[in-house]
Amino acid sequence: MGIRDMIADMRKGMNDHVLSNSMMGSAKALGTAYLAGAFQCATPEIRRMFMQFADRAVQAHAALTELCLRKGWHQAYDSPDVQLKDWYSISTGVVAVDPGPERRV
Repeated sequence: MGIRDMIADMRKGMNDHVLSNSMMGSAKALGTAYLAGAFQCATPEIRRMFMQFADRAVQAHAALTELCLRKGWHQAYDSPDVQLKDWYSISTGVVAVDPGPERRV
């Protein structure tokens, strides 16, 4: 199995919903890192710069959240039970990628 086959197998479970969720997680981590940097920083100018970067990350996350809600990828007002069932279904589709005969144990 070549690298192209491995990438094709990895992409089988990927769709816009899964990718948007990954992007939202990345934006959250980025904002958290900049905010932590701002709290750790003693220099006011660098602290202000980190806070501006954190604000941009929050804006990007908000725009992505709006897109996800508009496209119906996320249902923010469903009951927690329904949300958990949806995410379980999505996650099993992503991790169900066949690793190929060389990697089976």
